[in-house]
Parts: sequence; C-alpha cells; structure tokens
Amino acid sequence: MTGSEIDVSGFSQLGDRVLAATSRGIFQSNDRGVNWRSIGAELHPVHAIAGIDAAGGPRVLLAGGSFGAARSVDQGRQWTRNDLS
Repeated sequence: MTGSEIDVSGFSQLGDRVLAATSRGIFQSNDRGVNWRSIGAELHPVHAIAGIDAAGGPRVLLAGGSFGAARSVDQGRQWTRNDLS
C-alpha cells in the first residue's frame, strides 16, 4: 500500500499475518507491515476484517463492507459473498 489515496478502516492479525481493511479492498502483510499485497481487491470498500484460526479447521477470513459480508477459507485467494438479510 502506498500513498494517502487508500483509506484504512481497520487491521486484524491471523497467525503471523496482518490484514488491513481498506477503501481498495483487503491487503495482507507477512512481515509485520513492511510490505503489503492485495488479497481481496474485488471487495471494496472493506470496513472490517477478521481472521479466525479455528482449531482443527481452516483459517477463515471474514470481511464486511457496503457489499455485505464475505468469507474466505483459502487465505484470501477466493471470496464468497454472503447476504446478511
């Protein structure tokens, strides 16, 4: 992530990864915030992000924004949108 053109609304930690919810989707850092890469550009804006490290199951990422809610079980490669109504 670079510059002020991206609004960050929150962070979450999952294991040794840091996730950022931004106006341009979800970004991930594997080095404590030094470098970032997009893992959820199709979801934007993202207002909240959470990582769930379930014992015996896959790590789950949850994101929320004006698109509703979305869930990923493959570290953010694919997202499934969920209707909250």
